[in-house]
Amino acid sequence: MKPTSIQKFDMDAAPPSWYEVAKALNAQARTLQKSRGVVIHFTDRHGNARSRYEANRGVFLLAGFSIENILKAFLIYEDPALIADGQISRKIRTHALSKLWEASSFVPYKRRYGPTVASLEDGLESWARYPCGLNHERNAVEGVMTDKLWAAYLSVFSACSKRLERLLSKGWVDHNGEFYSMSFEHFD
Repeated sequence: MKPTSIQKFDMDAAPPSWYEVAKALNAQARTLQKSRGVVIHFTDRHGNARSRYEANRGVFLLAGFSIENILKAFLIYEDPALIADGQISRKIRTHALSKLWEASSFVPYKRRYGPTVASLEDGLESWARYPCGLNHERNAVEGVMTDKLWAAYLSVFSACSKRLERLLSKGWVDHNGEFYSMSFEHFD
């Protein structure tokens, strides 16, 4: 029997699907970070100078969205009703990483990694997606993916991955009361 559109949605919106997307975005961020591209130097008419790697915005977006997806995997694991009735709850329809981070009781090292998550959130709604802020009051200078921030992002993603994989291996119950579990096979 062919699954209904809601049954298909339930599977597509389950925690493993969010995690799969998070891992794909993480892999793309890693690839882009390795290549970085050329350095762009910009000087305005007042002599104010900025420099950044060409891939900076893309790395920020991919890293930020990978964290967003893994956080949504945690939240849906914790509260399967967030994807009930064939739609994603408004509670998690946000790019506000800090809000998602605080909402989960399962994310690891909450205090230690909170500032890193907040740094990645900074550009998701503005400079990492667009050449300017949404208005003059929200206009911000592009952040830079420093080596320190990159290392912190990798630590957050790794810790979250390990915790989420342990949880998903134990299993979860969806909003219909169905039990699922999964296993992971790592090839390094």
